[in-house]
Amino acid sequence: MIDVALKGEGNFDLVPKELQTAAPAAAQSEPLDPLRRFSGDWVSVYNGKEPNAVSPRGQALVTPFSDSDGEGATIASNAPGKDGEATVETPEELLQTLAGKTATIALTVKADGDVPTQIYVECAFGAMGGCGRHRFTVGNERSDELIHVTFDGKMAPSEAGQIVINSDVMGKGRKLKLYGVRVLPGS
Repeated sequence: MIDVALKGEGNFDLVPKELQTAAPAAAQSEPLDPLRRFSGDWVSVYNGKEPNAVSPRGQALVTPFSDSDGEGATIASNAPGKDGEATVETPEELLQTLAGKTATIALTVKADGDVPTQIYVECAFGAMGGCGRHRFTVGNERSDELIHVTFDGKMAPSEAGQIVINSDVMGKGRKLKLYGVRVLPGS
């Protein structure tokens, strides 16, 4: 049975009595690492700190940013298709470890502003193929969008690949904040 203390007139404090006397937690001296919830098995492709790691195509614009959630690149796709895409290079060495396996790709993102945006993500991994086109609705809360991919083991890559992102499938110039891209190699 949990004891509940009454506070004020008719207001109930639903904190158990045992926890009410606990000392408050010490103030945190350093900011939280927004990528910390990914285990050591994840391989970072983009960590938000490399200003030239995200490249625009055509009418897309890419600018670095820093906010309370971390660092990254703001992508503004001013065209709905290929002309509005930005790319993140995926190293050849990483792709070689994925040949014949499954993998999960995680993009840590949020919309830049109060209006959600619909994005698409594709993979261009040369001889290994791609991951199809995935569409996500991204709001103004930081989130991780996941893509599960199975790679054919017959073709090993001979060059780097790309993860392709369009920040606004409608082509209205809505912006996307990209904090990171990680890959979890499977078996």
